[in-house]
Amino acid sequence: MKGIAKKTTAVTLSVAVIGTSFLTAGCNLKDKKELKELTGEYMDLILKGKFDKTSDLYTDEDNDISNLILDPFNEQVFTAAMKNASYEVKDVEISGKDEAEVTVELLYADPQEVYDEDMEIDEFLEELEDSEELTDHEFTFTLVNDDEWLFDAESAGDLAEFITSLDDDLVFKGLNEVNALALVQNYYELIGEGKVAEAFDLVVFEGYEQEDISDTLTGLGITEDNSTFTEFMTAYAERTSNTFEVIDVEDDCITVEVTSVSPDTEELNDYINSEDVMVRVYAEVLYALFFSGSNEMTLGPALEPILQVMIDHIDEIEGTVENTRTLEVMEDEDGELYILMDEDSGNP
Repeated sequence: MKGIAKKTTAVTLSVAVIGTSFLTAGCNLKDKKELKELTGEYMDLILKGKFDKTSDLYTDEDNDISNLILDPFNEQVFTAAMKNASYEVKDVEISGKDEAEVTVELLYADPQEVYDEDMEIDEFLEELEDSEELTDHEFTFTLVNDDEWLFDAESAGDLAEFITSLDDDLVFKGLNEVNALALVQNYYELIGEGKVAEAFDLVVFEGYEQEDISDTLTGLGITEDNSTFTEFMTAYAERTSNTFEVIDVEDDCITVEVTSVSPDTEELNDYINSEDVMVRVYAEVLYALFFSGSNEMTLGPALEPILQVMIDHIDEIEGTVENTRTLEVMEDEDGELYILMDEDSGNP
């Protein structure tokens, strides 16, 4: 009887182990199918450039893919490169119950294989879109299971970097949309860093005397050597968002529209011009003038304390204003691009 009991127990255990194995295998098969379907849904959105639509597929909506916004040329290159793209889920590896890695092979038209420095932009984009020679690239995505399978938000970086790097090292000569946008963006970046002189090197002023502008700025102490001015410009730029869009293309001129959302300058000016602030600022200026022996009363000496007040107060400004301006980009006789600024362009 004892022998029979032992055999019965052994058989029971074996059946239990086998049953558990089948259940585990069945769960894995179900999970693998679900992971493949989820990855397919995800990749379909990626290839269509609908990055913001992937937020529900991530563990955190705040991730590098769902928040990805391409600049205009990067978007054109991505769209052309993915025109004939395809993908295949190559492998699904499940670790335990709550983590998996999915490997995807992407076939796409590689911009670097199509690019030639003598190409015009339109020619390049057309050839890239029509290219039948596809390059393969593998991605490994991490997914986690918390009631449902989702892409790990921390693993979004590699794909985002791949997408944004598609237009790396693509340089096209002359007056074109890409170069016009890049020039205007560079101008705004330099202004935001307080590098006014460098920014003005990109500009031809019509209706302004460039020397007069430079002399006026220097007289006010608005130079790169003025760390307070640079600090203010940086603080202001950090709180300003700019969007750039080409709105008109002619043979000799490309018009770029710049929309800026920035701190409300009227609110800032009201604060600066308040009695308390002005008394405090000009008390410092008068004190400095008294001991300098100078009889000149100009804005120059007051600029630095005013800027410091603005730096200290800028975080307290609640209001924002939206401003739109248009800038014309042209090409000189030497093939150099410049921004034309006139009375219609607004202040430099």
